[in-house]
Amino acid sequence: MNENDSSRNTLGKSLDQLDVAVVELRRIAHNLMPELLDKYGLEEALKEYAERMSNDELEISSQFVKLEADLSKINK
Repeated sequence: MNENDSSRNTLGKSLDQLDVAVVELRRIAHNLMPELLDKYGLEEALKEYAERMSNDELEISSQFVKLEADLSKINK
């Protein structure tokens, strides 16, 4: 492998890492205020999150007892 190939390889790896960082940043930004939370409320967002986090080795469930909080009142 010559120096030019090595530079291309290094550049390719850097671009791959940058792509991963962009995807992660988008995920974090989305998780700060997911569309589901905005559209359907906290209870539905938490139920969906629990379902997504569950897998064959771990089952996550959610229960809500007298959930009456309105996020719009809290945020203002």
